[in-house]
Amino acid sequence: MNRFLAAGAFAVAAILPAVATATCFTQREWSAQEVALLDRELEVAALSCRVVAGVDFFQQLNQVRTRHRIREHTAVLQSYYQRSFGGQGRNRFDRFMTSSSNDFSMRSFSAANFCGDMLAVFESAMKAEPGAIQDVATERAQFHQSATGEVCRTPPATPARPATTTARTPG
Repeated sequence: MNRFLAAGAFAVAAILPAVATATCFTQREWSAQEVALLDRELEVAALSCRVVAGVDFFQQLNQVRTRHRIREHTAVLQSYYQRSFGGQGRNRFDRFMTSSSNDFSMRSFSAANFCGDMLAVFESAMKAEPGAIQDVATERAQFHQSATGEVCRTPPATPARPATTTARTPG
């Protein structure tokens, strides 16, 4: 019995440092998370629906990604994970993206008219002015209650850079 308690305590102790290193989001990072979640949802729709009512969802997905420069939002979110989790940042980012895709996929199975509903989301994303995808992303994140974390009340501290020294040659 003591071995099980010790093993459980060890497991909790191993997890706590990773949880404790998570930091709050800047507003820009939070917005990037919402856009990344929208992108995951649209990608699941493209994979699940393919073509509906003559609309090619893959073509729509690529247009949304290009029009709203989704890669830039993704890069901002990746920087959050790097800042928050250091060497584990890429792994944590990948897990976030995978679990988000899986979550949207599971939701698609229970939605009575998933492809029709997603057609409307694609239309909203396409109607948004270039670079103004945030409103659609925020609306979808609130609908799904899918964004996690919190926005910093004050800017997060940036790690101090080590002082650099200039080597001098004897003269």
